[in-house]
Amino acid sequence: MGNSDECPKGSNVHGPLLLVVSAVLLVMWSFVVPIFEAPDETYHWDYARYVHDHRRLPPFSPAMVVATHPPLYYLLIAPLAVDGAIPPMRVEFLGGGSYRLMCAPRFYENCYSDFRRYWPIRFGRLVSVFLSLFTVLFTYLAAREATGSEYTGILASSLVLLLPQFTFRGTNISCDVGVMTMCAVTTYLVVRLFRRGFTWRTACFASLSFALAFLSKVSAIIFVPVLAGALMAGAPGWKLSMKRLSVLLIAPLLAAPWLIRNQLLSGDPLAIQGIAQDLPAIVTKRSLWSSYFLTTFPNESARSFVGVFGAMNVYLPRPLYWIFAVLALAAIVGLCRGFFQRKLNARLIAILVALPVLAVASLVQFNLTFTQPQGRYVFPALPAIMILAAIGLEALPGWNRRLTYALVAILTAVNLYALIGVEFLNYWMPQPGTVTSAVGTSVPIDLMKRSAGPLSAGGRYGQTFIADRDNLSGVELQIATYGKTIPAGFVKLHLRNGPEDTEDIASTVTPAVPDCSFMALSFPPIPGSKGRSYYVFLDTDGLPAGHILTVFTSNTDVYPGGQFILNGKPTSFDTDFRALYAIVTRGCPACLAR
Repeated sequence: MGNSDECPKGSNVHGPLLLVVSAVLLVMWSFVVPIFEAPDETYHWDYARYVHDHRRLPPFSPAMVVATHPPLYYLLIAPLAVDGAIPPMRVEFLGGGSYRLMCAPRFYENCYSDFRRYWPIRFGRLVSVFLSLFTVLFTYLAAREATGSEYTGILASSLVLLLPQFTFRGTNISCDVGVMTMCAVTTYLVVRLFRRGFTWRTACFASLSFALAFLSKVSAIIFVPVLAGALMAGAPGWKLSMKRLSVLLIAPLLAAPWLIRNQLLSGDPLAIQGIAQDLPAIVTKRSLWSSYFLTTFPNESARSFVGVFGAMNVYLPRPLYWIFAVLALAAIVGLCRGFFQRKLNARLIAILVALPVLAVASLVQFNLTFTQPQGRYVFPALPAIMILAAIGLEALPGWNRRLTYALVAILTAVNLYALIGVEFLNYWMPQPGTVTSAVGTSVPIDLMKRSAGPLSAGGRYGQTFIADRDNLSGVELQIATYGKTIPAGFVKLHLRNGPEDTEDIASTVTPAVPDCSFMALSFPPIPGSKGRSYYVFLDTDGLPAGHILTVFTSNTDVYPGGQFILNGKPTSFDTDFRALYAIVTRGCPACLAR
């Protein structure tokens, strides 16, 4: 490791082309993803609107769920956050915290004519696009700095750009965009410190960029030990090491006003406790040894790192996840091969590996209190992850520039499929079988006066009903769990023609069941269902210890078209349910709704 300030060798011809392609792709994503159809985008916009209108940071409250985030990104967006129209919601709230999407997977109306509307929000998204370009650029610079090869820079930055979750999150209004950009800058400066040696100018810039990353989102705190290691690397004694470390004081000095404010408002300088206080409903304390960290957490975190869209309710086809899994495995094999053959800078690789390790550890720690298995939370380490992946792939035997270009072409096709075949198809094309009308046959919740009692193993709770329309496509039954969430896989919902039938028309094993929630059974539309009788019921082969299941019932016959069936015996009362009917539309569903 030398102390030269010479730049890595490379033709530098691909940088401008990379930025042009990145800009085109990111702008496409910013317009194809409907306004607010991204996690918490409406709340991030509300934060910026509050700063614009009040010239101060918003208070912590359940109504402003992202107010605990640092302010830097929102200060950039605030000048654009003028009062204006926002998309109307297409959600039916059913009580008890449950809801139904009237035009799934949409939470909001979106119509082709909307491209003439919501321009303050769209301009805010274009700021995110601009910032994301810098994320791509500094990943390219960091990878080129790490290896001296422009082609490593091309590969690493392409891996960032073409990751579907990056192009999705990097074009929304979200502080994730700000932290990704500043972490990419910090990663570049950390690599520069390792490759070229310590200089006070680079050290100050690295500490400043880290401070700005932290003031975008606290998850950037993973850089503290990494940056400290980069500053002390090569120092001949502890006195000089401490002198270099003093540069890190730039970060707490810049962040001090925000940290002091949080301490005064919530008693926690990072404001994490403020989240738990304002949103107790999302708090789920668990042990590190919980089965959650062996099942739900790794699976959902990995998939949402690659690409899960909408409000975490639109997934890629399974084979696309496997493409990235194979790439990850190949990169790990290449890194191990290069390490054992001593072809890699072990100290630099170690410092890059530390970032994703710390990011995953931070995500695990967050999930001890909140159920948030979202891969985007490790995106502060995304540039480091993709630099490692590029170095690992290039260390494989036989890797060459043609393979680099071929991989970029394949990932471009995957990204465009995610954009057109998933986002555009789900949000802009009519979906056959989508329920766009109001619920048909139903018994409302407010007629329920009592409980049917705990459901025993082998028992059944069900309801008969008569379909009042053709194309019956779903049935929902409310379940009560006495305040506890029943884990996924223990409760099964069935639809049959009658209580005497033994063959299911459709059935499903339910996901995790929170208290007082409607469990849905969806199936292809049934032509000619109008006027026919059906029977929906739930059963279980046994629940985990400490869990109880029941349904609510009326105390009179409130629905003459059917009756509640208790363990195979008809009764004179009913339970609350909803039957859904599919309407296949041609054109934009939101336009038709208007």
